[in-house]
Amino acid sequence: MELSLSSDEEDYYEAYCEDIDDAFEKSDGKITLNLYHHSNASATTGQGSVKTACRVKEDGAAIYAEEKSDYSISIERLLWVDGFEESSPVCNGAQRKAMTLAVLRMVFKSSSRDTRIEWARAVLKLEGTDKSGKGEPLVEAWAPFSNLQRSNESESHRETTVQIGVECDPGFDGVAPVSIQLSRERRISWNQAEYDEAFSTPVFSKITNNRNGVDWYMRQNPLQNHGIPPETMTSVLFSRNSPDPYMVSFRIYIRAGTLNDIANRVKNFFGLKPGQTYPFLVSPGGKPICHSEGREIFQNIDFNNLGALRESKFSNKLNIKWGPSPGVSELPDPSSELKGKIEEREHVEKHRQPIGAQEEYRQLEDVTQQARGRKTSAKRQYTNTNS
Repeated sequence: MELSLSSDEEDYYEAYCEDIDDAFEKSDGKITLNLYHHSNASATTGQGSVKTACRVKEDGAAIYAEEKSDYSISIERLLWVDGFEESSPVCNGAQRKAMTLAVLRMVFKSSSRDTRIEWARAVLKLEGTDKSGKGEPLVEAWAPFSNLQRSNESESHRETTVQIGVECDPGFDGVAPVSIQLSRERRISWNQAEYDEAFSTPVFSKITNNRNGVDWYMRQNPLQNHGIPPETMTSVLFSRNSPDPYMVSFRIYIRAGTLNDIANRVKNFFGLKPGQTYPFLVSPGGKPICHSEGREIFQNIDFNNLGALRESKFSNKLNIKWGPSPGVSELPDPSSELKGKIEEREHVEKHRQPIGAQEEYRQLEDVTQQARGRKTSAKRQYTNTNS
């Protein structure tokens, strides 16, 4: 799936965006790129440049990173590991299908109190190193947003006016034409619901016509100004029919601006020139790449049975539990649960008495109650005798 750009946007790309490959050739790996900026409001022009220092290392975490005074964007590789679709041998001596699981963290963070990121789009693409398509990976499943997700509903009232008019100009020989005009105006009003939306779609290869990437999209409720979630965990499961290296590339698009910009629907785009983000090469069979939360995922997944991560055998939806739950700022610490159980057990042991002591205590309570009963009875008898 290629981006559809208007001729106006293409002109801006050509005029204001640098070729990142050429820039790297002339640099030491750290370059400054001009910001692609298209705006229909003069107040938002001249917003500076985007800085990137992200040339992907073989076992590094960062895939994409750019920073600006108002916002920052990054794509972090938490887990990238090879395995197989299923653990059981395939019939007729066929080879097991080789698969790779990639888990990424996408961060779209506003650094200014007055700036919001209204929508963001990230496109991951996997390609072979030649034009035959032989070594091109095939995307099998991904997460999140395999289905359209909507939340944070709000409603607005809309109105429009429709005018219907009819005009005729009858004329006859020797008679001046007379213009007749009839018109009717009709006002239509309705309530329209708006949501935060997120969805994803597969990207198809021009060579093989198979899925070779994923396109994620997030948009805030246009009636509000809270911005999209600052962090999103994504994952991709893809198969490989060749041990040859493959290329990975990203395209990032966001719409950001001040609250005033967004409220007035300013067309404001930031990003690198499409197709010019720096790709990196991955060689299958290497050492697993684990960073941050990826270590925990690695310990809880059978990489000889990666196909089990799909919702069903032929589903394109992945079921992977990773990272913090909504509203939780840190990953749960497995040792904390064990510590809690130990403390609970110690508390029970501390307050638990041996069986013999419990029986002795019960008997003492019975004797005490009997003594109190005899004392009360004797007192009542003494009172009655002296009255």
